[in-house]
Amino acid sequence: MNLIKIKIENCSISILSINEVKYVFQTIFTTIGVSWHFVSENSPEHTHIYYGNESEQSADLIIRKITSDVQIDISKVKILEQLNTKFLSFDGNEKIFEFDNNVPSTILNDIIYTTFFLLTGISEKGIGRDKWDRHNIEEVFLYKKDLLHTPIIEQYALLIKSIFKNQFTFLPKWPENKKIAIGLSHDTDYPEMIKPIEALRYIVQYKSLNLKKITQILTGKESFWKFDDWMSIEKSYKTTSAFYVCPYKGNLIRYFFTAPDTFYQINTKKFKKAAKDLHENGWEVGLHSSFFAYKSVDSFQWEKDKLEEVFNIPILGNRHHYWHLNQANPTETVAIHQEIGLMYDSSFGFEKHSGFRLSICSPLHLFDPENQQSFNILQIPPTLMDDHLFGHAKNARFNNYQEHIDHLVDIIYEYEGVFVADFHVRVLNETFFPNWGEAYKYLLQKLTEKNDFYSATPLEIAKHWKKREDQIKNNSIDEISYTDK
Repeated sequence: MNLIKIKIENCSISILSINEVKYVFQTIFTTIGVSWHFVSENSPEHTHIYYGNESEQSADLIIRKITSDVQIDISKVKILEQLNTKFLSFDGNEKIFEFDNNVPSTILNDIIYTTFFLLTGISEKGIGRDKWDRHNIEEVFLYKKDLLHTPIIEQYALLIKSIFKNQFTFLPKWPENKKIAIGLSHDTDYPEMIKPIEALRYIVQYKSLNLKKITQILTGKESFWKFDDWMSIEKSYKTTSAFYVCPYKGNLIRYFFTAPDTFYQINTKKFKKAAKDLHENGWEVGLHSSFFAYKSVDSFQWEKDKLEEVFNIPILGNRHHYWHLNQANPTETVAIHQEIGLMYDSSFGFEKHSGFRLSICSPLHLFDPENQQSFNILQIPPTLMDDHLFGHAKNARFNNYQEHIDHLVDIIYEYEGVFVADFHVRVLNETFFPNWGEAYKYLLQKLTEKNDFYSATPLEIAKHWKKREDQIKNNSIDEISYTDK
């Protein structure tokens, strides 16, 4: 396999460390499926890519970088566009390319820093959050710039791939060279009705004293227990999914005054049977970590161990309840994920808007700032949650859920990404969630109608991606000896 050779300028006023720069290149090259060769800064040979500001460099592509004397003021960042690609200008420069025979030879905009900026959540610093620690979406940089549905990092990856398309062979993203991956999932929040509460909720929701319906709720004829129903729907579209289950049992008092945790008990015959049926039929059971699980390694480890003990199933995947990582320092939570032995997490989404919080729609590793290297644990970025289509629809600027779904499916196909959908177990109940189940069926129809998809559980997707990236990494070379910080 040919290697893309990269030379990185190492100077005292670099805004990123060498390890941070290498992390960005590794992320981009893994996304497009090509191995790399980091050459020494003193190497006299011609390289494929040079990242820096020295003038006398021989390379097919030069990427200029901003330096530490540039003040990063998010309020002044300009959004530019050329070659169907979005660029962020931090220094006021609006020129993006220099061309040679109509092919970019120099990128004057620092796409390496932009990628790091987007992957590390720098723009999220100082954003307000509600009482359940969910971001105020109207303050989010990507929302304000209308970029939450634009996977900018994928655009940079494809730009580099297009420049070198005649020089390298790129490893396909998905098995059998399928166009996209489908990773369906379900958060198990409230799979069992608390009947008096739901009867009251029905009265409030519909402003109705429909005695027949209230009786059905109170006698158990209405149900949130929908595991078999989800499996049936997904089988009909030749797909599978993951069910994330929380072993921590909360209560109503805690819900209203401390944390909105789940109320169910997993150590029951009913739950054990559901988990066994899912696992034996090829569906995944993962951890739905509780609201405050991120606060300590011990509590997180207890939840993972408890789920494995009760269900007798290895637990390797996670999604946080309410997407609730340590929002002030997410990488601290990722370090815990890694320490307790998870293979992947799928929690980097916004509660109040669909799309790409990390500006990427492929699996990736986040950067560990303390150890100056990428985490081993994989992130599978979520695309869409059910409530994005309904409760938070006003934030999304679409006329209906069909338009919303069509738009996201088109984006995933364009960038050959993974579509991670999160629909809660109970929302197949039509009484309380009218049209939510139909929205899911519509989503599956749109995702599968081209018959060019790889459908697997998120865990299977993670295993595939790890095997693919190992192949890429094992063929790569790193001759850079300095590790400036």
